[in-house]
Amino acid sequence: MTHSEESNQRYEPLTFDVDDTGSLAVSGPDNPTQCPPDYSRMFAISSAGVSSAAPWVNVTP
Repeated sequence: MTHSEESNQRYEPLTFDVDDTGSLAVSGPDNPTQCPPDYSRMFAISSAGVSSAAPWVNVTP
């Protein structure tokens, strides 16, 4: 079994915008139980299904 470091991980599709500098602004779901406030790793997945490096992000309400 691979990629089993975090048994509570989940896939949560998010909406986002990219500005002229390439910065990404991400919006989470309205229901905080879908993506509760905490530190989490965030992956971006390309249209080809390739994932990015996953920085730690602080999810806030």
